[in-house]
Amino acid sequence: MGESVKDPVCGKEVHSDEFSAVFLGIEYGFCSVACRDRFRALPHLYAALRGQRSPRQRGLQVLRRWRLSLAAELSSGQGARVTEALETLPGIRTVCVRGNQIEIVCDLLQVAPGQIEVRLAEVGARLGAGWAERLRQGLEDCAEYGEAADRDLRPSG
Repeated sequence: MGESVKDPVCGKEVHSDEFSAVFLGIEYGFCSVACRDRFRALPHLYAALRGQRSPRQRGLQVLRRWRLSLAAELSSGQGARVTEALETLPGIRTVCVRGNQIEIVCDLLQVAPGQIEVRLAEVGARLGAGWAERLRQGLEDCAEYGEAADRDLRPSG
């Protein structure tokens, strides 16, 4: 690669091919491993097909709602810690914790599922008493967790 290109995830100009990936025979450059990994997880959100613009280029949001059911109830203090931890991630729109239920709404163009998973593991470890495993299992069992589909596309704003 070598020439100056625009990172399809964050939009920064990239002058190096240190971080790159190929999708549909086209090589893309990235400013960081994080941007490259987000692209690899959901390339169809960032890369345009011939003659079309990608959802990111069209200024869309890719909203996804996840409902996690946990094996035990979170106290109000624990729920507040989970909420605070998730709300620091870019792209998180809402977090609602009620008893053993957690609902997360996010824009997948701004936050990758893996980032949410890591954040839940971190807060679970801080909560102790088996919460890391309960949160991991709740996310794993969540039917809506995974790849974005065209039905998830929404106008920004």
